[in-house]
Amino acid sequence: MTTSSHHSQTSKSRSYGDHWSELTASISSSSLVNLDKWFDEQLTLLESRNEEFVTKQSLRKNLRG
Repeated sequence: MTTSSHHSQTSKSRSYGDHWSELTASISSSSLVNLDKWFDEQLTLLESRNEEFVTKQSLRKNLRG
């Protein structure tokens, strides 16, 4: 099994945006739609699981910052 430290030593360093561009260029439009839907579902699930930690005050603080 490759560890993250091993992986980082063997691969060339790239800027953040390159990875996303390579991914979206290599998959079909319908797959992008499905990936987008999956991300939305995962975000909704994450938000619902953590909503007990959100207060009106924390929301205002985050929107100002």
